[in-house]
Amino acid sequence: MIATYVDIMYMYLVSSHIYELKWTLERCLSITSSMCLMFTVFHKKAELTAVMKKAYMKNSAPEKKINALVGCILVSPLIYSLGMLLACAVGKDKRGFLFFFYRSPVEDNRLKYSILFWKSFLYHFLYPTYSNLVILVFCTICHRMSLTIKNLSIEVERCPPKAFTTIAQIRCLKCETEIYKTLEELQTNFSIAIFIACAGNFLYCFSLLSQVMMFSFRQNASTYQADSVVFSITVVVPLIVMFWIPEWIPEEMENLNRIIRFKYEMRASSGLVSRNSTVEKWLLEGKIILSGCNMIFLRKSSILSVLGTALIYGLLLMSLELRK
Repeated sequence: MIATYVDIMYMYLVSSHIYELKWTLERCLSITSSMCLMFTVFHKKAELTAVMKKAYMKNSAPEKKINALVGCILVSPLIYSLGMLLACAVGKDKRGFLFFFYRSPVEDNRLKYSILFWKSFLYHFLYPTYSNLVILVFCTICHRMSLTIKNLSIEVERCPPKAFTTIAQIRCLKCETEIYKTLEELQTNFSIAIFIACAGNFLYCFSLLSQVMMFSFRQNASTYQADSVVFSITVVVPLIVMFWIPEWIPEEMENLNRIIRFKYEMRASSGLVSRNSTVEKWLLEGKIILSGCNMIFLRKSSILSVLGTALIYGLLLMSLELRK
């Protein structure tokens, strides 16, 4: 992967024009974020593995769906490399050859197409495939934790108000404490990785917008078009999912607090006053929102803000380029 990264940086250095400088810089920064993410995961692999094991022990998410998502992510480099081959061979667009061969002519067609296929495959695997795998692991853990809280909510809801005694409340409090510990470990160990992955995808949205508006409508631009279609799916969709799924945790926690509050109200209306107000207070306390380094808060309401910011600043940078 390090050799692939160096090769990609050199390809951009040799193949890019002066007027493509900002577009090239945005792409290089996004690809660099994948390398930083790789080193971060390698550095914290023991802690990340421990969090994954703990989350997997608490609940079991649908394995078939997760395996299908992993398969889609892993097959995306193959789709990208085939798309680049078709763009260069069928679409008669030579930009792919110019980029992947450092603007050097290659006469042998078999060598030319095989190198183009494998280079584009490794290029897409480095970014965004690796980043998407990390995002999938993080979102899977969040999904499992939300299922754990949901199952606890169902258990508390089935418990009659009279049976929701101090013993039952303490048992529920122990489960909540265990959940919060796991979520704190998740936040501590995944915070930097999620920040890097989010920043990399966010920067790539800039370059995608510039590429679509400035290059994709040229004549014989099938290489740019294939690149834009594949990357718009493999970059924008994980960025949305990264903000969507983690908020299931505070939503389920809020639902659990609502059910516990209802149980206390039912007990109070029946004349059963709680003898241990401290347990009641602890049960209804606490709310966690996952974030990337406490700078990017993973909430559904942030999706439109992130995409809108990428659109506005992308158009602003592109207008500056067109003026020049």
